[in-house]
Amino acid sequence: MYIMAVEVASAIDGQISEDDKQTWMNVETFKELHKDVLSLSYDQATDISVEELKSLKLVEDPLWDEEERLREEYIKIHGERVYDDEEED
Repeated sequence: MYIMAVEVASAIDGQISEDDKQTWMNVETFKELHKDVLSLSYDQATDISVEELKSLKLVEDPLWDEEERLREEYIKIHGERVYDDEEED
């Protein structure tokens, strides 16, 4: 995520916020602030992520329930979506 934030902000000459858009910093400041994380190898970052996953708690987002309800409602009205690239059986 850190690398993605740097890449996107760099591509659009933008800034990065870590506090829900309360404050903003330029890419160089972000890179300096997080140089320890940005310098990790892929394997090191993956190992840290796997360890952090063990302590995360599942959060049920009611948005997904609403999305599923709306999808089922759509299908009742319009039927299942048929994609052009699906092969015939």
